[in-house]
Amino acid sequence: MQISSFSDLTLRILICLGMQSGRSVSTREIADALDLSFDHLAKAAQLLSRHGFVIASRGRGGGMRLARDPIEISIGKVVRLTEAGSGLVECLRPGPVQCKLNPVCCLKGILSDANEAFFASLDNKTLADALPNPKMFRRHLDFEPPPKAQPERS
Repeated sequence: MQISSFSDLTLRILICLGMQSGRSVSTREIADALDLSFDHLAKAAQLLSRHGFVIASRGRGGGMRLARDPIEISIGKVVRLTEAGSGLVECLRPGPVQCKLNPVCCLKGILSDANEAFFASLDNKTLADALPNPKMFRRHLDFEPPPKAQPERS
């Protein structure tokens, strides 16, 4: 099974945001840290915002953050959203089928079952399952750690 690069980008955004403990992060900051195209990342971020996975704000101090706790974000839901309409083979995609074997082919049922098993596996995983060790994450990426809470003085 293979997911699209767009799906990969959406998952990378969610992982980066999941490591920020609620801190807003700009698309530019993620693009720079991951050495990815800002424009492609921005499109992925817009989709995540439109579907309620992230909360985005514009302007100074703006950015995006997770809309829900990482344990509440299903990897399966995200990938189903970003892979909508992209079946493994032509006969599993919406629209006309050019394959001459289509009327008699039994392979499409097998591949459809495999596709569903793939998504069923992802449905059992959440963003929390995909988050790396915080120290390792920060060691490998140029992200500032979230600010530590200052103890209150009396």
